Amino acid sequence: INETQSTSLLNYLLKLVKPDLKHLSILKSLKPFMETPSLYYGFDIKKTTVPDTAFITSTAVVSKRDRFILLKNTYPILKRFAIKNKVRVIGYPYLNYSSVNADSMRITFMMVINKALTLYNEGKINFLAMPKNGNMLVAHYHGEYGKSSEVYTALERYVTDYNLSRVYVPFERYLGNMPTSNQSIVDMDVFCPVY
Repeated sequence: INETQSTSLLNYLLKLVKPDLKHLSILKSLKPFMETPSLYYGFDIKKTTVPDTAFITSTAVVSKRDRFILLKNTYPILKRFAIKNKVRVIGYPYLNYSSVNADSMRITFMMVINKALTLYNEGKINFLAMPKNGNMLVAHYHGEYGKSSEVYTALERYVTDYNLSRVYVPFERYLGNMPTSNQSIVDMDVFCPVY
């Protein structure tokens, strides 16, 4: 932090004898605010590695108004696929989405499984392996799903401020129930792969 002040020579000399501690106090208070993500960005943003590495996924393009119906219907399909292929679903479900146009979006539903599959594609279900040591930023969000864009904005600002580059679009890991509407209260982590 740089502070520039204009003053007369007499005031400058007086401040050498009796320093202005008020300005110094403000600067000292500003430093922890600027260096603490939960204060500066509104969310506790941490650096971590990839938490889960083996997924079964299903991707679809859907209208934005029908996205919650898709979420409800996709989970049982992936569960049946896991049972059929003798793998266990472990951990929490993940979701990744990106806008296709003004009224539709691409949604990838991801479920963590206990081991890698040799089958990489069966119809609309795929196997995805993430690198174990990949770098991530993670921020926790609890609140209305429709307001979760706040955590995405905070992560984007963090990426820019720390001169990082995104590897892939952010994705959500639900620690409780999946959202059924924009008013649903969710408890989730948002991960942003970076380098």
